[in-house]
Amino acid sequence: MTQWLIRPAALDDVDGIVTVHIDAWRETYAGLLPDEVITARSDRAERAAMWAKVLQPGSEATVFVGEVDGRVVGFACAGPARDADAPVEYEFWMLYTLQSTHGSGLGQALTDAVLGDREAYLWCLIENRRGMGFHRRNGFVVDLPLGLQHGGGDVRLVRTPR
Repeated sequence: MTQWLIRPAALDDVDGIVTVHIDAWRETYAGLLPDEVITARSDRAERAAMWAKVLQPGSEATVFVGEVDGRVVGFACAGPARDADAPVEYEFWMLYTLQSTHGSGLGQALTDAVLGDREAYLWCLIENRRGMGFHRRNGFVVDLPLGLQHGGGDVRLVRTPR
């Protein structure tokens, strides 16, 4: 695979981010979540509206993309905590990379770009072994046991300063 480039996301990246979001969502959760849940979260227009809002100037989100040959192949997004009972003030909202990039270091580079060494928390589907292992390697530990989101069992993980 060609080496990727990490850079801050721009409004022009909406289409590329939407494609990765939908494709990586399907790749990651196929067999782990019911098909109807995956399909419901795969609406391009809905995703495009969400990302256009997230990438607007003045948004509190920090978003980086990874690209190869000018094509977005992954992204990471973080920002202020969204949960009333948040264990820390910053939340790692999302990290998605295309399956073809797994093992390349792209996910780590995107994580480093949006989080650095700061403390943060995130939600991960417990059955997502790859994701759970990745987050644990990045210093995240289970903070809250299973909750139900997206039709599956999620666990909240937190990382304190390293």
